[in-house]
Amino acid sequence: MTEVTNLSVHDMSAMLSRREISSVDLTTQLIAAVEAKNPRFQAFLTPTFELALEQAAAADKRIAAGQRASPIDGIAVALKDAYDTKGIRTTVGSGLFKNRIPMQDAAIWEKLRDAGAVLLGKLECTEFCLGGPSFDAAFPFALNPHDPQRYSGGSSSGAGAALATGMCPQTQVDQFVFPLLFAVLLGLNLPTGWSVCAASFLFQDPLIMLVQWPERAAIARCFLM
Repeated sequence: MTEVTNLSVHDMSAMLSRREISSVDLTTQLIAAVEAKNPRFQAFLTPTFELALEQAAAADKRIAAGQRASPIDGIAVALKDAYDTKGIRTTVGSGLFKNRIPMQDAAIWEKLRDAGAVLLGKLECTEFCLGGPSFDAAFPFALNPHDPQRYSGGSSSGAGAALATGMCPQTQVDQFVFPLLFAVLLGLNLPTGWSVCAASFLFQDPLIMLVQWPERAAIARCFLM
């Protein structure tokens, strides 16, 4: 099996198009990476592995039929836990919302889902996305992938840790400066005024596509623009 967890989204997309790997195989490898690394780095609050495998199988059927929805169809994504996901716990990092189950999706997840993205889970963030780290928070905060004794930056701390450790190839956040600096990542700041943050706690903020390599940002732009 091809080792894919360190590949760019661009390369993953090309391999899926050429049918050199299936979305199910790709997703299975990423799930294994999360299971191996998340206990140490604490990036994921709510994994959605069963859903991810169902979405990956559906993507494989579309690809086999020549009906691939977009360049990211079949590729995994993880969402900051400030973005609502219908039927999936969304806490905004707060104990007040520890059992909150949204009744609608954030617009950004609607766009990603319609583009065929595979949801690996929801990522840790500081409480209400303010400051951080909070040592009395309801959930453990994500640790720096380069030195677990240090913080990964907030408020999108889980996103920084997940990307830099290869647990997921792409994610969407809204407050990104410190995760970029602390985890050595790339952010694509999409234009303000877009509706992609609807049904998000952080409805007033611009969306950031957080990735590891520049070609991943190009993939993001092609379906979000």
